Amino acid sequence: IIIGTNKSEVLIATNNHVVTGAKKVVIQFVDGEKVSATVKGKDTISDLAVVSVKLSDLKSTTKSKIKVA
Repeated sequence: IIIGTNKSEVLIATNNHVVTGAKKVVIQFVDGEKVSATVKGKDTISDLAVVSVKLSDLKSTTKSKIKVA
């Protein structure tokens, strides 16, 4: 779930168990584009994590198809 954007990145909420222990996190967007992500924070109790993708890594076509929830 895309939860926000800023000048340089897209912020995405996911489950903590999805990213725990991962050596690399890759996000696949609705148009099939896959981009490396960085874990920004996580909480084991609520099983939530936030990852970010650099806007500069996204194609303009992908940017036009995504929206903040």
